[in-house]
Amino acid sequence: MSIDEIMAEALKLSPASRASLARDLLASLETLSVAEIEQLWIQEAVRRDEEIDRGALNSNPPTKSSLALEAATDDSDRCFSRSSGRPN
Repeated sequence: MSIDEIMAEALKLSPASRASLARDLLASLETLSVAEIEQLWIQEAVRRDEEIDRGALNSNPPTKSSLALEAATDDSDRCFSRSSGRPN
């Protein structure tokens, strides 16, 4: 079964079942080694670069509104450590 077929079947599930599936899938990633995680990020970076090259991904510089939104939502240091990204 292909990823597309699995996705199509998963989308037929109820919202609660999809949420449960998503939780289980995310939890399964917690067992990956650092090397496996790094490899996945490299693959994602290559995929995004290829999308930019094909023109399939918008790579416009940030606008004033997106910068303002980022500044307004940058209260994350109150809840998360900047160095670890984990809750304080």
